Amino acid sequence: MDVRVYRERFLFSCVLRPACLSLVVRPCMTPKLTTLLLLVLAILSGCASEEARRRELGKQTDELYAAYLDGGRDEARRSIVQANRLVEEASISHFEENRAFALFLGYGRLYALDHRAGNNELAELDLIKARYWALRSSEAHGDTPTEVAKYVDRFATSDRLLEFIDTWERKANHGREPKYIQHP
Repeated sequence: MDVRVYRERFLFSCVLRPACLSLVVRPCMTPKLTTLLLLVLAILSGCASEEARRRELGKQTDELYAAYLDGGRDEARRSIVQANRLVEEASISHFEENRAFALFLGYGRLYALDHRAGNNELAELDLIKARYWALRSSEAHGDTPTEVAKYVDRFATSDRLLEFIDTWERKANHGREPKYIQHP
């Protein structure tokens, strides 16, 4: 083929079909291209299912949190225990810091509930678990050991944790306390 004819055909094809829109697949490239496309599809579907799991967990825990705010003492306790279980069992990547903080709040809420109900043994266990998850949250955040210790010390006493949970609940609930406090 004459070089001039080849150049004209090349220029003509580039004008009609920009390089970004044309894909030339040679027989030797088919297995590689198929593998690449399957890999891209697997990654995209994994991301979509990961996001779907995140949304579903958020929806479920929001419903349970609403039941906690609006229910009596037994319903509130049942809702938080179930929410904690869902968060602990969730298999979502890059979720450790959020998981730790959510469990800190969950066990802090259980502490406040059990403390108010006069169930001191359960309240003590809830306090230990809340402090543990506060530690894990701070570590997952990347805090230094000194910062972790200070963060956990903010919740060293039952009074401090109770005050934190009460403040958190009022902010999240338009200034109102959960119903189990008002109507045990």
